[in-house]
Amino acid sequence: MNLVEYPHPALRKKALPVRLIDSKFKILVKEMFDLLYTTSGVGLAANQVNIPLKFFITNTSPDKEPGMERVYINPVVTDTYGMSQVFEGCLSFPGLNIPIRRPVKTTIQYIALTGETVNEEMEGMDSHIVQHEIDHLNGVLIIDKVNELYRPQMNTYLEELEIDFVSKQKTGNAPQDAEILESWEPWISKYGAE
Repeated sequence: MNLVEYPHPALRKKALPVRLIDSKFKILVKEMFDLLYTTSGVGLAANQVNIPLKFFITNTSPDKEPGMERVYINPVVTDTYGMSQVFEGCLSFPGLNIPIRRPVKTTIQYIALTGETVNEEMEGMDSHIVQHEIDHLNGVLIIDKVNELYRPQMNTYLEELEIDFVSKQKTGNAPQDAEILESWEPWISKYGAE
């Protein structure tokens, strides 16, 4: 399992709802947590590992305590309150840290790994993290939400990532777009719901 970086096509793919939670799916979740811990992240959406399914994981505890691991399957924002701005980074944009405005409180409904439907209200940083990951599942990236004042500074950075990705594709060090699309099919056919 590998983390994908911008402009990998999976990051713009709108994820499909998960219709099956089985032992293979739970292994996938465990592998995602392993990757999250090696990258020192706090959240990871499935499409950040090239899997077009609607779920993400988080662990916001400083020591990555196993009891703080959370899995959000088919999450939906049902209510928001207030606004605040915080600096956000993203594992798919190495080194980028930009101010993003989001609601202070968020209520979401999701399915836990146990299959139970959960309604939960989050506030502050937890609210920002959950919204960031839900954006990923909808193909929305932090660069889409940045204030226009910061956009000129980002353009060079984004162009470098785009050139690097195309170069890797040309040299065979990254899969072609058609191969990426093909790699989604097993996940979609077994776990995805239209």
